[in-house]
Amino acid sequence: MGILWQEPWQSLNKLTLLHRLEIHDHANKSTFTSFATMPNIAQLKIGVLITASQPACHPFTHGPALRDLTLMKTAWDLALALNDMQISSLHGLDLSFDVMTATSNHLDHTVACFAACAAALSSSIVRDARIRNCFVDFLGEYPLWQRPVSLIQVLRPLFSLRAPDRLTAASYSCSSGFVATDDDLLAIGYAWEGIKGVRLRLPWAADRTGGREPVPTAEGLQ
Repeated sequence: MGILWQEPWQSLNKLTLLHRLEIHDHANKSTFTSFATMPNIAQLKIGVLITASQPACHPFTHGPALRDLTLMKTAWDLALALNDMQISSLHGLDLSFDVMTATSNHLDHTVACFAACAAALSSSIVRDARIRNCFVDFLGEYPLWQRPVSLIQVLRPLFSLRAPDRLTAASYSCSSGFVATDDDLLAIGYAWEGIKGVRLRLPWAADRTGGREPVPTAEGLQ
């Protein structure tokens, strides 16, 4: 369907008794704000796509019934969506990051986007929100001869946050991916001592290099 601007979804605001809403396409900031402030919304799962041309929104507090919020898209989009949101009573926050440029050529940009998201989540208005799930989906494609970045390089800006309950990092294409080692798992464990689950899908070593890249072992989980 493409980007969801405000008008196609205006009628949903009239469903004042709506308790749950999922939009898997991309909504702009004003649309996200209007849904997040609906009076009876308890569960909201939404993809956000924020552009410079969209008008700025004033700080807002989510609706009184909202308990579970899932945000999806790039780290930069999530940072802009969270910047003005005053989170007061969420039971759980799920974050799903699309990493489009996880290559050595774009590493600085990727890390800066994750740092911006961490800063938004560390602000005084959202820092008490519990992060239940952190999902990082590596989507960017690059030439076979270019090595992907280390998972820990992308995640490091988030280590200033409270540990999520679960971390999932995945790549479902042999033309995209990341590398992770036992040292990476050790760093995750030191930074997020309270983490309860880690799930990795690493196609790089098996699909592209015949196992030449290092992969995490059971020892790294100890």
